[in-house]
Amino acid sequence: MTELAGNAVFLDAEAHRRGLLGEEHLLRSAGKPAPGVELRLALDGEILVRGEQVMLGYWNDPEATATALINGWLSTGDIGRIDEHGYLSVIDRSKDIIITGGENVSSREVEDVLIAAPGVVRVAVVGAPDPRWGEMVCAFIVAAEGDQFDENALVAHGRAQLAGFKIPKRVILIDELPVNASGKVLKNELRARLVE
Repeated sequence: MTELAGNAVFLDAEAHRRGLLGEEHLLRSAGKPAPGVELRLALDGEILVRGEQVMLGYWNDPEATATALINGWLSTGDIGRIDEHGYLSVIDRSKDIIITGGENVSSREVEDVLIAAPGVVRVAVVGAPDPRWGEMVCAFIVAAEGDQFDENALVAHGRAQLAGFKIPKRVILIDELPVNASGKVLKNELRARLVE
């Protein structure tokens, strides 16, 4: 994050070696806090960071500063977990968590499963408004060129690996996902399309 003036956590060489020798969970983690960095999770799982490298505030924006910095802790907007050995894993962006029927669904978890389905080239998962459940899981899919995309096969693939409430209730084929200059998917644009 720019607000951290670089990385706050690192997966060191020893953790990489251990990961390559069988402790694969280490390779899926972000690592441990760098020297001088404190890390903790808020009650909702949001990752909070404190240290000398954390910004002092946003230029001429005291409201945004007050929202982002609370008692010296920077709210990252990411949801994570810290294991018993101090390794941080990032689960998802807090704004990308879908709440359906009171259950939290990580869009990233669903994307990781769906991208491995036959005929799927790219995928983005967002929450769509739902009058009964609050939100429903919605998947935007870029299918392989010339491939006959099979939505039923996609859902069956998801059911084999995800709880029922995490299965997309709506699948939308799209030619390409909207991205910013660095290639990050603009999920806010996808949500706006659903509302339209």
